[in-house]
Amino acid sequence: MVSQAAALFGGLPYARYTFLYVDKAYGALEHPDAVTLGAPSADLAGDPDALLEETAHEYFHLWNLMRIKPAGYGGVTYEPRPLSTGLWVSEGFTMFYADLLPRRAGLALRDSTRTRHLERLLARYLENPVFAHYSAERISQSSYAPDPAFLGDYQGSTHLDGEILGAMLDLLIRSRTDGRRSLDDVMRGLAQDTTGFTTAGVQRLVGSACGCDVGPFFDHYVRGAALIDVNQYLPLIGLRAQIDWVDAVGDSGRVVPDVRIWAYQPVGAPRPLLLLNTPESQWGHAGLHSGDSLVTMGDSAMTDVATFRRIVRRVRVRDTIQVTVRRAGGEFTARVPLTSYRHPVVTIVRDAAASERVRKLREAWEAGR
Repeated sequence: MVSQAAALFGGLPYARYTFLYVDKAYGALEHPDAVTLGAPSADLAGDPDALLEETAHEYFHLWNLMRIKPAGYGGVTYEPRPLSTGLWVSEGFTMFYADLLPRRAGLALRDSTRTRHLERLLARYLENPVFAHYSAERISQSSYAPDPAFLGDYQGSTHLDGEILGAMLDLLIRSRTDGRRSLDDVMRGLAQDTTGFTTAGVQRLVGSACGCDVGPFFDHYVRGAALIDVNQYLPLIGLRAQIDWVDAVGDSGRVVPDVRIWAYQPVGAPRPLLLLNTPESQWGHAGLHSGDSLVTMGDSAMTDVATFRRIVRRVRVRDTIQVTVRRAGGEFTARVPLTSYRHPVVTIVRDAAASERVRKLREAWEAGR
């Protein structure tokens, strides 16, 4: 994997790099010449490759965030970060290469093929309505926002948004250059900029790589808020996404209730605060909002997040739960009927009528070249 990164960037920017794995811990943090990753030994005993993708992600941050930075991002600090509009590149493109570099190295990943990986990504992307309401730049800003309800009753992932954007731009570049260039060329261009990149700068690099006008793409999907029409880009390499909306089910195969909500408890707060994933959920329809202070759910007083999670895990389809919250206008009580909800299943199919040129582009993409 290190060799593949060196091949991409034309060398390594360090004399020594340390991968530090910590037992009985989770999560990860990149550093300028090292990475620390939680690595529970029980997980590794079951699957020695369990941390492969996370390791690839954090290692790629050695370039993309430690050295390739959004304008105004600054260096390593213990202070709160300024809100940045560029994390869709810093995190999203890093997700893209966390999947691609191990494949180029011949390592087995949980998604057996690039097609399967993209199917899973697109399903998550299409399921979350935030991407139709907030731009990639705004979702990037939410990553370091001190208020988890920065996007109101929506929750967004700049990692997911940015990876989808990177994947579509990669297809566009490959198609316009007959496979001579790809997102690799954009990353190498970014690595030459020591001042910090902007959206306009990324747009120029992509336009230069493909020899085309990508202004409309950036206006619609990066600066603006709109779902990407993936079937405008997948056919460039002879693929098409079939999207079916079905009832969401759990591991047992049973339909699950709409519990697309979270809770968090700021230091010193007496009760957890509510976070909605979407106002179109049953919780939103009942009049609840992100930032509401949870007083009771059912018969239980809300004193901590653990109690909230315990109640949410117990609910079933056709239950009705009474929720009382406190907000600026006083207390508010809602009765929430727990219905099921629908989510997308994405199947990517090959175009049997694709030209030989397009088939070659698809084969190179599938092989990770």
